[in-house]
Amino acid sequence: MSSMPPPLAPNACHLWLIDQQTIMASGKYDACYAQLTADETQRVATFKANKRRQQFVIGRGALRAILRRYCADAAAEFCVNEHGKPALKDAASGVHFNLSHSGSTIAIAVAAQPVGVDIETHKVRRNLQQIADSVFHPREWHPGMWGTEAQQLQHFYRLWTLKEALVKATGQGLSVPLTSFYFDFQSAARPEVHWHKAAERNTEDWLFAQREISTGVSLAIALQSAADDLPLSIHTFEGEHCLTVAND
Repeated sequence: MSSMPPPLAPNACHLWLIDQQTIMASGKYDACYAQLTADETQRVATFKANKRRQQFVIGRGALRAILRRYCADAAAEFCVNEHGKPALKDAASGVHFNLSHSGSTIAIAVAAQPVGVDIETHKVRRNLQQIADSVFHPREWHPGMWGTEAQQLQHFYRLWTLKEALVKATGQGLSVPLTSFYFDFQSAARPEVHWHKAAERNTEDWLFAQREISTGVSLAIALQSAADDLPLSIHTFEGEHCLTVAND
């Protein structure tokens, strides 16, 4: 039974979550594969790792099926910019999207404005401080700032996903150094981003949403918007004709 998502509001985001193991167990893999273009099926044939093959097929198949719910373009053809960010070839559709995956979970964000999403499974890292020192600002992170080791790990992934979501939303990816901006958690009810050289950046306004979607799995969304709040609806995609919806 299908439940259609609500229309895309200008300053809202729809988050779709797909579990690869659920798709495989339910026999819906072939339905995802059937969504691929000829070029994509040729690309799949080059993957040596079965896990990577399944991830691409389910991610791309689900993405195309989901986007057809928002735009009339039955082909849902994609293009990529010079930094590799995919988009719909039909820019007139006004539909923006972004995809991320970690473990067996695929996350797809759909919005009417430029959007980025990042999902990360927490891993205990021996070099956590070394990584943090290289990509985080002292106002975001310094030794002992966030309490216990468990709290520091949680904050590490809170920051990491926010930064990744933002650079993906800009369309420039990691050509934007993660050290060129920082998040302020102290002076506002929600994270605010500050650029070190603001004059070199466009004056976009950004909204952010963050969730720990399951124990030890962090997700962040960045949306280009001047609004005060980011309404987020969460959808679970289980196959082209099997959809459950939970409003956040």
